[in-house]
Amino acid sequence: MAGLLLPASAGEILNPIWRSAPSGFATPPKPFVFRAHHLDGLRFQPGAGLHFDIHDFAPRLPIRDSFESAMKRLEIEGLGPGRGKLRLLSTETDSFRSAAVETSKIGLNFITPTEIETAFDILIARLHDRINALSTCYQNNPLPPLDRVKVRLVRDETRHIERQRFSTRTGQTYETGGVVGMLTYEGSLAAAIPYLEVGQWTGIGDGHYEIAIQ
Repeated sequence: MAGLLLPASAGEILNPIWRSAPSGFATPPKPFVFRAHHLDGLRFQPGAGLHFDIHDFAPRLPIRDSFESAMKRLEIEGLGPGRGKLRLLSTETDSFRSAAVETSKIGLNFITPTEIETAFDILIARLHDRINALSTCYQNNPLPPLDRVKVRLVRDETRHIERQRFSTRTGQTYETGGVVGMLTYEGSLAAAIPYLEVGQWTGIGDGHYEIAIQ
């Protein structure tokens, strides 16, 4: 962990601090992401169930315990403008497993709006930066530089979506739009595949994609 302060509360997990951080890591990335896009626009009647995923990138930190404690408080304090109450019924744990994909053509299906450059060298460099930041901060294991790969975009089936999010905490409205849909790439993908696989869990920017083998 080399300098990253271990959080003792949910607040410190939400806002990690690294006072002696090397260049570029003064504000560490959060050690988790939510996956709850399938709940967008839905309303739930009393007694209805729902689920969401949390991807945890720092197994040595008490992230699961902190979130379970926070969820249990929602049964008392409620959530959102109407303060609807939720009860935590169960949790399940799964681990990342590589599919060991070997292909020269691959699709990235962006599930949630994502602000990206579609050129592969820019996209993969941004993804490498994201994974390297998490690996450096929470595993003390910086990644090697990314080798340049010869990959080209052969099909763009994305569309841009305009979205906004209003924060009841800050009172401000945030732009959260971006592209959704499929980008298909072809070329020497072997060196990039591991990053693309892990990126399904870490996300890129605020967006989430899934790999589709062509």
